[in-house]
Amino acid sequence: MKTLWNRGLVIPLRRAASRARTIVLVTPYVKRRALEAVLRPGLPFESLTLVTRCDLDDFAAGLSDLDALSDIWALGGSVCGIPNLHAKYYRFDKDVFLGSANLTGRGIGVGLDGKWNSEVLAWANRSSETEALEAAWAGASEFVPPESEPELRRKVEKRRRDGFLGDYLTRWAAHEAARLPPSWIPSTPHPELLWEADHRTSLRHFLPWDEDEALVRRLTQEDLAVLDPPRGLRNEAELSLYAGIRLRRSRFFRDVKELFDSETSDFRPFLGFGALRALAESGRYRLLLRPYDQVEAAARSLVYFLPGLFYFPGGCRNAIARRAGAPEPFRSAGRRAN
Repeated sequence: MKTLWNRGLVIPLRRAASRARTIVLVTPYVKRRALEAVLRPGLPFESLTLVTRCDLDDFAAGLSDLDALSDIWALGGSVCGIPNLHAKYYRFDKDVFLGSANLTGRGIGVGLDGKWNSEVLAWANRSSETEALEAAWAGASEFVPPESEPELRRKVEKRRRDGFLGDYLTRWAAHEAARLPPSWIPSTPHPELLWEADHRTSLRHFLPWDEDEALVRRLTQEDLAVLDPPRGLRNEAELSLYAGIRLRRSRFFRDVKELFDSETSDFRPFLGFGALRALAESGRYRLLLRPYDQVEAAARSLVYFLPGLFYFPGGCRNAIARRAGAPEPFRSAGRRAN
């Protein structure tokens, strides 16, 4: 068995596809760009099968592309759906590749954003075991005919309009996103620039003239790496919603909540930065800034990403207050002043 690592994954897949007569692609998520990178024009295959989740929310969130299914159908291939699929398996005649990589830009290293996941694929010959796997997937899958494409697109658009995103991102944060490091505390001094930083936009014209853009970008990228947002988020509002969901699952959030429960009352409903600084200096967190600056940055993230739970009392910037039972709204897409 030969093991293939990291960003070169598209190369052996493309090479194996170039001479295959039978192609079987099993992947929970599939993106058109990755599919086109593997299946180049003019391939001599006679049989092509894609097995994927076919989940409406995956398409609505941009994690998978309906256009990729259209391409499979246009090539004369067939599509099958298994809603709980997690396996990644690619067969080209006798060449079988198994591992962790989805057929996506980041999965096989062909993403337009220049980012990639650390993945692994192992090569093996086709065997009775791989035939048994394919038979099991065939028995568990539901055939998706080409004629269903218009109805699929209509349902996906309806899911987008119906506001599925909050529930979907909560499930993603719980089951798909990387585990939050216990030592993480938000570091970006400008949480409102998370979207711009994630899309490699220059931050210079969003910042005061004397603020260090390189430092702000580095700190913001650190938070993005931890938050691990799913691909396909379409605007700042969706990214902010997701960041708030992830923040609520962090140890830092739980510790802050315990501080509010023990250190505040109805007569003094706010928490001074002194208490937050003591928490930051407790040794439980990885600080990227001086303690007070770190606390100020973390408080900004709490207020910005969880505005239904936290606020700065009376414009005060050295304390944070917790709202009493207020609902947490879906954020508007407009930019908020820092």
